Amino acid sequence: MLCELAEGHGRPEAAGIRVEGLVTQPEPAAIVSTTVPTLERAMKRLRELGLISTGYRSLIIRDLPALSAVAEDPEGALGR
Repeated sequence: MLCELAEGHGRPEAAGIRVEGLVTQPEPAAIVSTTVPTLERAMKRLRELGLISTGYRSLIIRDLPALSAVAEDPEGALGR
């Protein structure tokens, strides 16, 4: 979902691809059929890996190819 947001609504900048005007956490959690705590843990791990930065209703995807790899193999990439 984050890769699709970056490709469809992202704006390139020096730090990565910025996506603004994001919805609140319950909405994307429902879209991907998970709970808010699970979404929060996944987002925290992506931040720890340096793949994303988050702010108030904004997201910077710092490494889109690596994020795409995580999307393909979340178990391996996130170290679960």
